[in-house]
Amino acid sequence: MPTTEITSAAPVTTLSRPRWLVVHYTRDDRDYADWALHAWGDVAPGQELGYPNGHPFAGEDEYGRFAWVRLADDAREVGFLVVDRNGHKDVTADRHLDPRQASEIWLRPGDTEIYTDGPAPDLDPDTAVIHYRRADGDYDGWGLHAWEGTYDKPRWDAPLGPEM
Repeated sequence: MPTTEITSAAPVTTLSRPRWLVVHYTRDDRDYADWALHAWGDVAPGQELGYPNGHPFAGEDEYGRFAWVRLADDAREVGFLVVDRNGHKDVTADRHLDPRQASEIWLRPGDTEIYTDGPAPDLDPDTAVIHYRRADGDYDGWGLHAWEGTYDKPRWDAPLGPEM
């Protein structure tokens, strides 16, 4: 019986510009209500909110909370502060970064370091973690469909929901 082997071409890799700056922030007191991410510079129209206003730390992950800011198409320098509603800065110095070098960062209160690597999660090696973010924050009706290598294959009308 003849066999045919089909080899796909190597995928074309194109570098794309980052569209979002994602800032993870952790607080020992877990009190994020008064804190926001104030950003300026190469951000998209409507994203610069005027000091001391900022983008809320509305997302949550194992590190703490995170906020995101839409970037300008040709973003090269973004300034940012973690600031409370009264204008008090988390650190005294304004911070800046080139989102082409790092568009996802991790911060700690009172620490001026901009960490470009998040904490290593303590996971079972047979576990995959998939992060999905919707700009509008509405996840109702959304879920994950998985096929190969999964323990439980979801039905098409009942995708896997998030686990927090």
